[in-house]
Amino acid sequence: MTNGSGQYVLPAPQGQSTFTLFAYDAYTGQVVFKSADMSMDVLPGGITSMPVITDDHTPPFPQAAAPFSVLPFQVTKLSDSVTNLVGYRVTDQNGDGVASAGDSVQVTGAPGAASAGQPVAVLDLSTPEQGPVTVTASADGSFALTVNNLHGNNPGDILILSIGRDLVDPQAPIEVTFSRPVDTSTAAKPLRVEKRGSDGSWREVAGTPRFTADRRIVSFNPPTAWQAGATYRVSFPALKDDAGDVFPSGLTGQFKIKGDILLGLLDSPLGTVHAMARAGSLLFVAAPVKNGNTETPGILVTDVSKPDAPQLLSFVQTPYTVNGLAVTRVPKPVEGHCPQSDPQNLLPVLVAVGGGSGFRGTISGYQIVGSPPYLNPLGSNGLCCALGEYCEDDRGDPLHSGSPFQTVAIGQFAFVSTLGVGVQSMDLTTLCQPSNHGVIPGRARRAPFPRRT
Repeated sequence: MTNGSGQYVLPAPQGQSTFTLFAYDAYTGQVVFKSADMSMDVLPGGITSMPVITDDHTPPFPQAAAPFSVLPFQVTKLSDSVTNLVGYRVTDQNGDGVASAGDSVQVTGAPGAASAGQPVAVLDLSTPEQGPVTVTASADGSFALTVNNLHGNNPGDILILSIGRDLVDPQAPIEVTFSRPVDTSTAAKPLRVEKRGSDGSWREVAGTPRFTADRRIVSFNPPTAWQAGATYRVSFPALKDDAGDVFPSGLTGQFKIKGDILLGLLDSPLGTVHAMARAGSLLFVAAPVKNGNTETPGILVTDVSKPDAPQLLSFVQTPYTVNGLAVTRVPKPVEGHCPQSDPQNLLPVLVAVGGGSGFRGTISGYQIVGSPPYLNPLGSNGLCCALGEYCEDDRGDPLHSGSPFQTVAIGQFAFVSTLGVGVQSMDLTTLCQPSNHGVIPGRARRAPFPRRT
């Protein structure tokens, strides 16, 4: 307890007492101070002055993160398990039984601790001038790295382990939790996000990181979905807390978006090709990819500028089988304000229709972006219920029962031939939620033959 004058009153038994003082971070529970063993005489009713406890100068550091992983831990023993897959062992050079100044520590991860081929980095907050140590995880996800020249066992070095991840969802946001509030006045951009290009260089991704009210959690949502198969890197500038303690720059986190395993599709068998559409030298192919006894529905983007040597550029997985494709140009949606759009800014868009058998009939819009080109989902809406079922669209209006299988786009409208319904007219002005503008009644027949590769 405190006496209100910046001093602390600690009860102690009479006579000579020997004890050790520890101070803990209220946010993280980690030891920020450990005194040497102290002996002093305590008289009845007397007050004994104690050595001044060193102030805590631990900076704000990443305590948790996604979609890459962050694991902070403190070296307080010669060896310990941090998780069931990660542990450390200190090289006790002078044999004193503790992690002393100048010792080294090896941090190891068992198989599965990291994603294969992804970077693993560790930064010692007690000796930040050394910078992070980085290795690449093995094919089984194991790793081992060594940090030299520990500061010592008073109170114990704090190590920040950053683990790269793969197979990340294209819609996953970045979120980093810090150990204590960050002084946002000194951090105009608390993290930087970059994408690795085909030439190996890194280019910054547009977007604004945002803190929560308590200034401990910062998040980053990209303006468009992460590119399938692309690798992204998150880095931190020097960040301060309210006391002015600085987390040094240098530590990075890395993640890879799922989908790259499908980029060898030309070497893999395709299922039935349900539809194709062309935009310049780009050919879009709606077909499932076979892997053993399973099929993954989706759309392939291919470059046919050399017809005798088509090149697969990217692939986007869809939740339903796509039966119809069309290319058009529509007003760009206003971010965060569906259904508003900007009629002066037209986007090249691929329209896809499908479902209707075990999945609600759906129309979706994909923006054609990037180099090499890939498809960025813009939005979707219900066209019809699965055959024989009752359902509603995203506005709560009842839908017909049918199965869409072909579409033609003319400007902002897509005309969809739907089995059991007829021809549906869909307004694409607001691609975040295409609206149904009517139906031309009819039976609408399917194409008489499937096309296969």
